[in-house]
Amino acid sequence: FRYLPALSLGGSVNDRYRLDSEISLNFFGSGSYEFPDDAVRESDIKAYRLWLRFSGERFELRAGLQKINFGAAMILRPLMWFDRIDPRDPLAVTNGVYALLGRYYFLNNANIWAWGLYGNDEAKGWEFIPSDPKQPEYGGRIQLPLGPGEIAATFHHRQADLSALTLPGFIIRDPLVPENRFALDGKWDLEIGLWFETTLLHQEGGILPYLYRHFTTIGADYTFPLGNGLHMLGEHLQLTQG
Repeated sequence: FRYLPALSLGGSVNDRYRLDSEISLNFFGSGSYEFPDDAVRESDIKAYRLWLRFSGERFELRAGLQKINFGAAMILRPLMWFDRIDPRDPLAVTNGVYALLGRYYFLNNANIWAWGLYGNDEAKGWEFIPSDPKQPEYGGRIQLPLGPGEIAATFHHRQADLSALTLPGFIIRDPLVPENRFALDGKWDLEIGLWFETTLLHQEGGILPYLYRHFTTIGADYTFPLGNGLHMLGEHLQLTQG
């Protein structure tokens, strides 16, 4: 079972600014029984969302445990950097990250994001090596209108912590590996929906076998006028390492 109670609070500071917050917990548990063994039960409770937001007409600043996600792809997502949303989950349940996130929205529908993360000791998104929770992560994103759609560029920097790995026979003298991520994505609504995401991850040295990883997804969808509408979607992901 899973239960996600949430409490939202908010109000106007004045006629230009607003302050609001969300507090949410994640109760979950599972159990199994196989004869003649005893029943196995597991349950836990943890913070799910815990953030405070200050916002105006064209900006917002949000701090705390929150969800950060972006990108054009829907299923095979190279830009799944801070979440692990299962596309089959209608509730889109995913753990949050401790972060400070700022966004500014221009009148032409362009927008700029900037963020800093701190205190996150679990692997997130595509990561198999977690970050050092005592080292800040930072990045940003700019999203621009382009024809009947939009295009965006994204950057993120972190320190991967190799001490979280168990490697027999290896002595890791410097477990921190700087990692930079660069991405470009876009989406357009033409006769059909078209989108792409491409990311490049670079890790500086260390004992890892690959210094570069490149993910690219292209996708399309179309709704056929059958009944209430028949929606078809397809995506293709390619990964190269070196």
